[in-house]
Amino acid sequence: MPYGTPWRTGANDPTTLTTGVDLVVGGASLPAGKYVLYTIPSRDDWKLIIQKSAGQTAEYDPKHDVARVDLRRQSLTEPVESLTMWLIPSSAPGKARGELRLAWGRTVVSTDWSVK
Repeated sequence: MPYGTPWRTGANDPTTLTTGVDLVVGGASLPAGKYVLYTIPSRDDWKLIIQKSAGQTAEYDPKHDVARVDLRRQSLTEPVESLTMWLIPSSAPGKARGELRLAWGRTVVSTDWSVK
């Protein structure tokens, strides 16, 4: 995947995020609904692109963008062979929140999420 180019963030089909509650992901407000996730990888910083689901294919179309979120990037000592995504809940009291994490190869990127 070339750096600086939107990537579908999945293998054969777009990766989707479906939520029944309003969320805040990396500071971006998302009403309950279905979304498609793209990323823009770079050597240093990555961005998460969140799009309203509209039957997307592999081709990125910015007209569906809802938000772009900066991702924190870390290097891994052991590679992750398959793209893996987690929604990790926090155990802290209060409203539901946590971390969205994506890992592939020797890179893991993440951002915070919470229920609005």
